[in-house]
Amino acid sequence: AYSKEWKEESSRRGLLHINSTIEAIPYCIEEKALDLFERHAVLSRAESFARYETMHDLYAKGINIESLVMIEMAGRQIIPAVMDYCGKLATFGNQIVSLGGDASNHRDTLNELTPLIKEAKTALIQLEQTRNHVLEIMESRSRATAFHDQIIPLMNRLRQACDSLELLIPDESWPIPTYYELMYRV
Repeated sequence: AYSKEWKEESSRRGLLHINSTIEAIPYCIEEKALDLFERHAVLSRAESFARYETMHDLYAKGINIESLVMIEMAGRQIIPAVMDYCGKLATFGNQIVSLGGDASNHRDTLNELTPLIKEAKTALIQLEQTRNHVLEIMESRSRATAFHDQIIPLMNRLRQACDSLELLIPDESWPIPTYYELMYRV
């Protein structure tokens, strides 16, 4: 995302504010672009329109792959690992209580994790269902736009829930490298 200052500066210069690939693609088939490409023998009009279709198709396929990876990671790795950790936490908490100890820290952590697991599972289900619906769209521009407008926000929602879970789970229980490990250990 651009800073507020750059948005003001670019407006002053008369530059466009294009925030996504989906917003940028149509400029490839504006009359000015078509004339420029034809005049310099870069692309014919037919080639430009074919490229326009291909860009939408590639965009949709890329986001589809990213969403599939996210669905796989969240559904088969992250959520099960967090649930396993919650089971261990509950077991240890019960053992502490049976010995006359205070398990309030265990209970508090479980109370923090439970709504985050629910949010992650809800976002995961919505992402899967919406993705299946979007894949039924046949026209490439409409499909790409749906991936941008519907799938990416759900991916962000799922990621936020998983990021919050990551902060509460010990490294040894987290199934994938953490951001810290990716930045400083890999």
